[in-house]
Amino acid sequence: MPFLRKGKTNIKYFLIVFIIAVIVSGGILVYSKNINKQTISSSQTSEIKILEKVKNETVIKPLEKIVLLSGNGLNLNEWDIKQISVGEWGDSKLIIINKETKQEKTLINSTFELRDYIGQNFEVASLLKKDGVIGFIGSSEKGDEIYFMLSYEYGGSVFGLNINSLNLREIKSADFFALTVAYSPKGDKAIVGEKKYPGSLLYLVCFENDSKKIIFTPKIEETLHKQLPELDDQIYVKWLDDNTIEYKIYEVKSKITDTSLITNPLIGKYLLKVPDCY
Repeated sequence: MPFLRKGKTNIKYFLIVFIIAVIVSGGILVYSKNINKQTISSSQTSEIKILEKVKNETVIKPLEKIVLLSGNGLNLNEWDIKQISVGEWGDSKLIIINKETKQEKTLINSTFELRDYIGQNFEVASLLKKDGVIGFIGSSEKGDEIYFMLSYEYGGSVFGLNINSLNLREIKSADFFALTVAYSPKGDKAIVGEKKYPGSLLYLVCFENDSKKIIFTPKIEETLHKQLPELDDQIYVKWLDDNTIEYKIYEVKSKITDTSLITNPLIGKYLLKVPDCY
């Protein structure tokens, strides 16, 4: 079909070309819109997934963000330390109260944040990382370190945290699980009863220098247990002050094969001067 017919424009040819151009350009426009929608939808989905991942993951804060009063040269001997429950079950904060002015300051705002930090930087049981609870024990003689236990039900691990230098360490000698543990009034050491038939040994565990030593061994006919060690997990140990403990001694009557609930007769209560940690 010639474009020109006797010097005039062929209108039909022009209309056909115009219609084809409109159809082609319309198809390109629709395709482009679909591609843009798919790209935007894919981008939005990726952003949602990233946000959900960040929301579900625990953000681990550095120690300087957890210990709010670090680097201030605090001497904890001048302050009382108190642990207060906050928020969800198990979480708490540590506050310090000046012994003279009664001024209160927050030392650690969330012990869960401290637990999460330990879980990332120390080799502890997965149960402690997820469900462990931190319990404050005490402070050092120098007044620059606090001691606390990360535990779940029957025991856990003890840590020391220098509030000025932010040095955090696990106290290897104080790995307490299902044992009798009696903390000193200051909380810088503990008496531990190790289950052993027929009696038990008493250990002194010192947190500051991470040491452990036997301080009492009962005689062969004596025991620290009122009943069989298998039936009686706990022994009687009580701190009277930071240097003296009281304990009970029983006469061994029951044998390890005895399944009855025979009670060992009490011999008496005794005092023991606790040796120095150094």
